[in-house]
Amino acid sequence: MSLKSFQEALAEIISSPLIGQAYYKDPASLEQKYSLTEKERNRLLGMIQQKSMKANYMLYQMNRLTPLTMLMNYTLKIIHPQLMPLLHEFWKAYPRTSFQFKDEIGFFSDFLKKKIAAGQLDMPFLEDVLNIDDALNDIRFDKDETSYVNDDFFTLHPLARVVHLTYDATALVEAMVTYDAAQPAPDVPVAPGYYVLYYSGRLRCYPVDAATAEALLERRAVEDIPEELVDDEILI
Repeated sequence: MSLKSFQEALAEIISSPLIGQAYYKDPASLEQKYSLTEKERNRLLGMIQQKSMKANYMLYQMNRLTPLTMLMNYTLKIIHPQLMPLLHEFWKAYPRTSFQFKDEIGFFSDFLKKKIAAGQLDMPFLEDVLNIDDALNDIRFDKDETSYVNDDFFTLHPLARVVHLTYDATALVEAMVTYDAAQPAPDVPVAPGYYVLYYSGRLRCYPVDAATAEALLERRAVEDIPEELVDDEILI
């Protein structure tokens, strides 16, 4: 078990200079958390003081930040004023990572949703924007373009998802293009309800009633078919 503990300790130390320095100041806490031989403990404590560790920290953090900047752009715009403290808290809460883009954005989304539910994050539009980013990423990573097709009735296009939002989806997406957290929040109409998001290089948003949304989510027949969704081939 010693080698496994050493590897786990090494991964945690690389994730944050604060963690490394905390262990260096209090080696007993390192020994309490991990089952290490004396040689392994000394090797880790010596490594923490190496100047080259700065490069390791930078590479680790860049590898974890890259998928977020590429695939959660709207969300990062909203949380920009608290970005670095949130990232360090996230990396501490989720130290294990495969560095796979899909996994990383899933972890970060889960982290933010827990903080929102706990009342620890209160930023304009954040919950809606997070739901939109989640839907877009679900589309991006869903490679089975026939998974939602049913020959018996109209079903949702594989490049579309149903979300529940507080604000008008189209107006919110337009506002996010030029959103700047340092400026006053844009005037986005409050319009609680369900929306169908369709993304194929460009995002389109369609409001739908609750009955239609629930039928689409449950993959049941849609009784009152919205003509716009059929005309635009969002329902197929």
